Amino acid sequence: IRQLLLGIDPLSTDHHPGYSLAVRTLGQFEVWRGCEQANPREWQREKARQLFQFFISNKGKWFTREQLTDQLWPNLDLDASNQNLKVALNALNRTLEPAREPGQTPFFIARQESLYGLNPAAQIFVDIDDFLSLAASDQDEELDTAVQIYRGDYLPDTITENWANEKREHLREIYLHTANQLADRHLQEGKCDEAMRICHEILAVDPCNEPAYRLLMRCHAARGNQAAVHAVYQRCANLLKEDLDVPPSSETSNLYRQLTE
Repeated sequence: IRQLLLGIDPLSTDHHPGYSLAVRTLGQFEVWRGCEQANPREWQREKARQLFQFFISNKGKWFTREQLTDQLWPNLDLDASNQNLKVALNALNRTLEPAREPGQTPFFIARQESLYGLNPAAQIFVDIDDFLSLAASDQDEELDTAVQIYRGDYLPDTITENWANEKREHLREIYLHTANQLADRHLQEGKCDEAMRICHEILAVDPCNEPAYRLLMRCHAARGNQAAVHAVYQRCANLLKEDLDVPPSSETSNLYRQLTE
């Protein structure tokens, strides 16, 4: 009905599985078929899971066989990579639609002539869509929800796949900016406990994040705890030396001196 009302081309789909998909990509990878979570063993093949992750990362785009095989099997010859793609597509479709009868056209993974991609008529909810929308807000509650959605790096199990690295870094930078912004607001409102909690979460993601150290020092200074200010600065200096071989920035050092005078 929705397709008819909106005039969406159903891509010659001859059935609907009766559910939407929900996908978690931040911190861990999980897929729900309606209310049922797909068991990791159902993927059968690692490349089937990676193929779906690639489609999710490029939602709204279409790819030729050659483009897909270049991403997932760059070191195989044409015949071997095409065969692997066929096997991975079959395994992927079985995972997303285990009740689909043989011969029925897959619904979630669509094909337009020689191009493959996610069916634009399918409802596929991805956590990064909510994260990006909420992180762009200026409301504390929505920023807090965005920070909660970010449970870790984007698709951490694809750390060796080049196609995911740029988006992973982009989402991490948005999280760090959003979390620092929210922690600063909490500090300005006198909510030191909330500000410090978020700072520690930031440092779990990026142990060398100087803005988070500066916020922690300000929180401790607001409570009159000079020893804690010194301890935070020393931790910052030590980690920057160990990991990056650099000293704290002038902004961090100047703040430390101001707070401890």
